[in-house]
Amino acid sequence: MRFQVLYLILLSPIVAELVSGSTPFFTFLNPVVLMVYVGFYGMGCLIIREVAARKSLCYSSVLLLGAAFGVLEEGILLRSWFDPHWMGAQITSQALRIYGVSVLQPFANVVYHAVVSIATPIVLMNALHSREPWLSRRSLFLAGVLCAGSAVLLHRFNDYQVAGWQYLMGILLFGIFVASGIRGVSIPPGIKKRSPQVLWAMGSVFVVLLFFIFYTLSAAGVSWAVILVCAFSLYVGYAVLYAGTRFEPAHFFASASGILTGLVFIVVVMARRDPSKILNVVAALLLVMYLVVLYRRHFKV
Repeated sequence: MRFQVLYLILLSPIVAELVSGSTPFFTFLNPVVLMVYVGFYGMGCLIIREVAARKSLCYSSVLLLGAAFGVLEEGILLRSWFDPHWMGAQITSQALRIYGVSVLQPFANVVYHAVVSIATPIVLMNALHSREPWLSRRSLFLAGVLCAGSAVLLHRFNDYQVAGWQYLMGILLFGIFVASGIRGVSIPPGIKKRSPQVLWAMGSVFVVLLFFIFYTLSAAGVSWAVILVCAFSLYVGYAVLYAGTRFEPAHFFASASGILTGLVFIVVVMARRDPSKILNVVAALLLVMYLVVLYRRHFKV
């Protein structure tokens, strides 16, 4: 049990920041940065997993709680929705910016964090282990304290000033996603049989399309309306496909592994523009190769 908890709290920041190329390799290993990432991503992911386990919530609720996590990080702590010079906002701001808001950013990074930072690590661990609660109430409270403390430190990663109404917008969205996630979403089990290999490929394609739609199209000067139509088509299309699919542990594992495989393509593109991320590519490739080996051993393929 201890190792499962440790793996999860390490896997979330590794996936969200290192394997994705969001943070250069050596910056990620900076003790202060790593401590904040483990405290925020790791504990946040662990808390969401425990809440879902205790309330017997399905993965649609995990995604909604993951979206709340994305709102907290990007809309409230880092303020990336408002700072036109913050990472991906440098690109999406070119497509649409209204009243100090980079409008496309929430549609991109909230989904990114829900799927990549939160759901993917949880699905991987649950596919290999029990979906039952791992923590005592005391341990869960401690995880909350560590996550809150790390959130305070993360807030200092960006000193961009925002208006009060912009904070309120983030807080309101955060509350909506939390309430929706805890309430739960009832989705009947799917009946369509798809092989784990197909789901692995689907996960990879999703990530590549997510980045292509928001960042490549924005940089190319495509209309924001076209970008949003493409994005919602992607989200709805995948929601329908996954809702209609019959899942077993191997399918869950393959779907999550596909997400990480897709990140390899993204970080390769990043490394071509920023040599400091070359080692991020190596880390991503090693993780995906490990997942392949783990899949073959655990599911006897």
